[in-house]
Amino acid sequence: MECVLAYVDFATNDVGDLFPRLAWRGALLPVALVVLWTWWNPRAFAPPSSTENWAAHGTFGERVFLNRKTVPIPSHHTRWAIALGVVSGVGMVPWIWGLWQLDLGMTLFGLSLMIGGKLWFVDRMVWLYQDMKDAHPDYAAWAR
Repeated sequence: MECVLAYVDFATNDVGDLFPRLAWRGALLPVALVVLWTWWNPRAFAPPSSTENWAAHGTFGERVFLNRKTVPIPSHHTRWAIALGVVSGVGMVPWIWGLWQLDLGMTLFGLSLMIGGKLWFVDRMVWLYQDMKDAHPDYAAWAR
């Protein structure tokens, strides 16, 4: 029995031997699993007993942000939210390029921009919720 080792040249990010290109059919199962998870996730977990945590406040802030035409929010929150959305969106370019070229460094760079931008966005949404929770009775009622 012969053992085959994949050679990876990290200096040039040549991972082509490690991750061979797959036909588009190779993506069908992962995409189907994502669709299934997206459908099943909200049904799989009970509502939280408490909303006094960072993630819940981030979600509330996103709801406040989406409602900004009805209940205006401070302009600095709008500017930051849009800028961080742009950062995450720009991260898609090196991420997709890295995936296409099988360039691990570029893929991780793009992924870092996307995830970092989104986490910072959620953090800003927590701040927005904290600033706005007393501005509308519905916002205050979300807390448990």
